[in-house]
Amino acid sequence: LGLIEIMPRIESYFKKIPKICGIQSSFITSLSTSVLTIPYSAFVFHRMAFAGLITNIFALPLISWTMLFGACSVFIGPHMSVSFLHYPAIGCLEMLIRIGYASQKLPWLDIHF
Repeated sequence: LGLIEIMPRIESYFKKIPKICGIQSSFITSLSTSVLTIPYSAFVFHRMAFAGLITNIFALPLISWTMLFGACSVFIGPHMSVSFLHYPAIGCLEMLIRIGYASQKLPWLDIHF
């Protein structure tokens, strides 16, 4: 609902954010979905986590590459004598894990009440 209803309405406000590496679209996507999920998670979990707005800027562009390399590793890797096909998938997954750990070092992005 956030992507369908909110995203088109807020896109024009964020045209100054650079489009390099999908930064603009990642931020707008994260913000439009967070507008609806943050109030619910605040009610249920008694906290508001804003770290996703920052981490998704870096993580979302990696998701498609991770899926591509993972699929290649699964489908092509076991059938070939080349065993290095899984390294790009592992590298992407390692970057996603490091982005998650980095967000834990920003405690001001997680408000408990």
